[in-house]
Amino acid sequence: MEVRLPYGRSDVLVTGLPETAQLVLPPVMSVPAIAPEQLPQVLAEKLGHPIGTPKLASLLSEHDQITIVLPDKTRKAGQAAYLPALLGWLADRGVLPERIRLLIGLGTHPPHAPEELERLLTPPIYREWQAGARLAESSGERSDDFVLIGQTGRRTDVALHRWLVEPGLVIVTGSITYHYYAGYSGGRKGILPGCAASGSIKQSHQLAFRSTEHGAVIREPLAVAGKLEGNPIVEDQIEAARMLQIPVFLLNTITNPHDEIIDLVAGDLVAAHAYGSTLVDQYYHAEIPEHADLVIASAGGFPSDINLIQSHKALDNAVRAARRGARVLLLAECSQGTGNDASLAWAALGSADAVLQHLGAAYEIVGGTVEGLLRKAEDWDVQLLTTLPPDAVSQFGMNYLAHQAGAPIDVSAWVSEHDRVVLLPAAGITMPFVLPSGA
Repeated sequence: MEVRLPYGRSDVLVTGLPETAQLVLPPVMSVPAIAPEQLPQVLAEKLGHPIGTPKLASLLSEHDQITIVLPDKTRKAGQAAYLPALLGWLADRGVLPERIRLLIGLGTHPPHAPEELERLLTPPIYREWQAGARLAESSGERSDDFVLIGQTGRRTDVALHRWLVEPGLVIVTGSITYHYYAGYSGGRKGILPGCAASGSIKQSHQLAFRSTEHGAVIREPLAVAGKLEGNPIVEDQIEAARMLQIPVFLLNTITNPHDEIIDLVAGDLVAAHAYGSTLVDQYYHAEIPEHADLVIASAGGFPSDINLIQSHKALDNAVRAARRGARVLLLAECSQGTGNDASLAWAALGSADAVLQHLGAAYEIVGGTVEGLLRKAEDWDVQLLTTLPPDAVSQFGMNYLAHQAGAPIDVSAWVSEHDRVVLLPAAGITMPFVLPSGA
């Protein structure tokens, strides 16, 4: 048996698989995408029947300035499809382009090159909004761009991009999928961390860890993928977003691995997102009968495997399908490196526990992700097919898989007669679920 799995902007052929290998595809793979010509109509229907908030049309006449928040290139959200449809919907209701600003929420991610912005927004929109100085990127490192508006009950300083604090209407867009700390992406994450200062982002992410009464640092058990209720990061981000004194309207998409939109939710930042998260469970959950001896997972190709930090999301899902100690092969090109140069210094601490304790003394967002990578490399035999240098791979505790570009990968030597093998072609959006015994 053989199968092609996404890798960067291409794919890799995996051979030597037993005929019993289970190809695990979430339901989203068989759901038809919304056709481009139908998207404006579907969008209008969602905006006309929002969840938990007045119709967007009723808010337009009350506010001269409209800021549309967009996710960056690391998120498959269908921006190039829904943004023209949204702008067209606004134009049909008399909203001139001069009233609209586009704000890309980078969080702590690096800025885009001009050609990347063109692809993200479509060339006509990029040219028009750039020329009118109505396009900006919210980079958490540019301190002058942010306004401190308060502090949450968990002592997170809420410093948000000034465009969100100025009078007007904010439309937060993006996609909903799983997030290994914050339960689900989308919703309030478009504001914090998307359009927040780096210090605020750091404080909020730090809630994924807590100190015991003896001073040891541990992972917060409720700050995990697929968990909203009781998740301290989620609750902190919602509280921060609610501090805005202007109306915030949510438009979130659910996409397939090809960045095609299959569904949308619109309305209240919390209520619409909560409903959208239930749809994600329906679309992305995938049942497997038992944990596997070998899991072969693709992060989903570009941009899901753009760097190691982003690819961690796929690894977080992949190990859910594997028995403890089993081999997990992750295909993640990482064309833009680790995603954060500081990650190597954190990895040099040598173990997940060493990173965890260091986080208690000097927390950094990237350190939290490195702890997750090292922890999985300690608990599973992680093999990484990547363009990262071999020494960098080993520093993260993983095994570098040597591979010639264009050549197949033969895994027959890894599989014995009775081994259970699971294949995850879209691990970044697939949540494996092992049924309890007797279920």
